[in-house]
Amino acid sequence: MGESCPIGRASIGITLDTCSQPFASVDNGRTKKSCIVFSVRGPTGGSLGVRAQLLGSEGDVMRKQWLPLWLAVGVCLVTALPAVMASAAGALAFTPPVHYGLGGRPADLASADLNGDGRPDIVASAGAGIDILLGSGRGRFAAAIRMPLEHRPGAIALADADRSGTLDVVTANADDTVSVLLGDGRGSFVAWGAFPTGASPSDLVVGDLTGDGVPDVATAGGDGLSILTGDGSGGLLSPVHLAVGEGCRHVVIGDFNLDGTLDLAFTRNSWEEYSGFGVLLGDGAGGFSPLATYSTYLEPFGLAMADLNLDGRPDLVSLDGLEGDAEIGAFLGDGMGVFISACRTMFSRNLSASGLAVGDLNRDGRADVVTTGRRPGHTTGTNGGSVTVPPGPPRIYILLSHSFDGVFFEPTSFLAGRVPGEVIVADFNGDHKPDLATTDVETKSLSVRLNGALPALTGVSPVHGRIGDVVTLTGRHFGKRGVVQFSGKTVTAYLSWDVSQIKVRVPRGTARGSVKVTVTTLIGQSAPRSFFRL
Repeated sequence: MGESCPIGRASIGITLDTCSQPFASVDNGRTKKSCIVFSVRGPTGGSLGVRAQLLGSEGDVMRKQWLPLWLAVGVCLVTALPAVMASAAGALAFTPPVHYGLGGRPADLASADLNGDGRPDIVASAGAGIDILLGSGRGRFAAAIRMPLEHRPGAIALADADRSGTLDVVTANADDTVSVLLGDGRGSFVAWGAFPTGASPSDLVVGDLTGDGVPDVATAGGDGLSILTGDGSGGLLSPVHLAVGEGCRHVVIGDFNLDGTLDLAFTRNSWEEYSGFGVLLGDGAGGFSPLATYSTYLEPFGLAMADLNLDGRPDLVSLDGLEGDAEIGAFLGDGMGVFISACRTMFSRNLSASGLAVGDLNRDGRADVVTTGRRPGHTTGTNGGSVTVPPGPPRIYILLSHSFDGVFFEPTSFLAGRVPGEVIVADFNGDHKPDLATTDVETKSLSVRLNGALPALTGVSPVHGRIGDVVTLTGRHFGKRGVVQFSGKTVTAYLSWDVSQIKVRVPRGTARGSVKVTVTTLIGQSAPRSFFRL
């Protein structure tokens, strides 16, 4: 049966039937599934297709009752609200990117305070080494410090591998090894060793999987998952390979069943078995439960953990794609290590997607999703021969979470300039808003974008005056605090400051004649306006 109803300028279609394409599966295949399928067409004409899945159980794997129909319909109705309020997504703004040169083409990024000054830094695996960029705390970074390595790094993670109280660097390498670089707490590192792991490791995570207080390493690669137990001094023991199948790409670590021990989730692509992700629940002593698998429908390109519906239970977010289609999948955890497919949000029909990160980008208390990609180029045949269609402009996509069930509304995106790959989310300038850093896959650089709009100074009144005179500055995006300067002379007397108006006194030392007035916030500096100092 089906029905549709208008909400404002958005419309909803609802259909109740049996899932033609199951979103989740378990080992014994005894889980029944039905779902409510609905779509939302927003005021911009974009279409958002989502399925709310209802699970019932015939066996022991998922002891779930059928979700009430009214709850699923309620999810559908709530999902329509962002389509009506699509302009809210457009209010999210990022500054133009600042590019930082690296010693090679970057593969991955990580961020933490590496030198103990309380400011976030960035480390990138790039070419045949790593680059360390020390942060100023104001959203800017010093020039990269290059550290060549014997083993070419790929995925990168930060952890205290030797329990010294300072962060170390761990990398998965192209020659089937894992490198540990010990940090001195001042932003420098020394190569401690390279340790064998599984074939073609493409991702890694670090955490105490054995319950001895020492960080261990898990890698995902072509032959499955490998566990490397830490020895407490920064070294790693011989790998233990887990029989989870071939084609693993990404791995996530977290306490999925809230028992105080760490678990693993990993993506896998296999035409013969399944494309999706698997979950292994840890026993705290290095062992794991039998594998549970979940289908993502499209091929998984990324996996991340977040609490999407604010229930205190870990959920999973997947980035999936196939033949140009790109979507985000939300899988809600039940706190016992089982995940339920809540929705799929298709955000592009012609995209080669790559990086994935989660963070509260609009500061509403809910985890949002950011990913990157571009339309792939292709060659098409015509009667007169072949035509080459170049790749589309690279973009960064933001999907804002809005409801208690973790459903994402129609995404917003913006041009990225250089082609982005991996993406991380961190507060680089101390304003409590997550910023973005991305690898630039076609250049030897990375890009940083601050979360917010640059201040716009539109008026100075009066346009002339003497030292100590009151001057009113008008404009936009002034924030809550910052600095006003008259041709480099910093104002010391602020009478008032709000987002659109600032009142100051002309500072001592301002030179006579025409001067330039600027406003600088945590986001950046405005374009100057003229003032004549009498």
